[in-house]
Amino acid sequence: EWIVGPSVVDLGKNLAQLSINEKYVFANSEDTKKLMEYMGNPLTNNEIGFLAPNDETSNWFIVFEYLPIGYVKDDEKDSIDSAAILKAIKKGTAQANKIREKNGFSPLIIKGWHKEPYYDASTHNLTWTLLAEQEGAELVNHNVRVLGRHGYISVVLVTDVPTLSSCSAQLNEVVSNINYKKGKSYAEFVQGDKVAKYGLTA
Repeated sequence: EWIVGPSVVDLGKNLAQLSINEKYVFANSEDTKKLMEYMGNPLTNNEIGFLAPNDETSNWFIVFEYLPIGYVKDDEKDSIDSAAILKAIKKGTAQANKIREKNGFSPLIIKGWHKEPYYDASTHNLTWTLLAEQEGAELVNHNVRVLGRHGYISVVLVTDVPTLSSCSAQLNEVVSNINYKKGKSYAEFVQGDKVAKYGLTA
């Protein structure tokens, strides 16, 4: 049940909103899960939305997830361990590939960084880009973690390498239009809130 922009759509239940214009279509949490299964991707059950261009010639989409792990302290912002992040992603992808292959889909191979992780202390966003390969075709997964008071929203852009540069402005626009609802933003943390057991690298 596609929602066609312009519209303000909900990300999660009483969590955040996303403003979209007429260039985009959006699917809610349940429809996102259906789309992920159709594409052969293992479900995380954290899916809260799916965004795509309202244009059949474009070759990218964005998946939104929410992980309510608590407030992630950003005291590691100047010492993010890129090697540890890559190692963990490769390990997680190897597990997910078992499910992909079981369901008749090709494995995803993580080749390395297209852009290493960096943290923007003003927006509280952690960003990186992975270079991957599936069935001989190069893909990039551009990741943004939008930190909030009780967890974080994961924004993953999936496309190919040539398309990444042309749609990066649109991705930045989408991320800037994510707004946590009152009481849910990173800046609204108060003593006594649940704090995540791990920091930015983990």
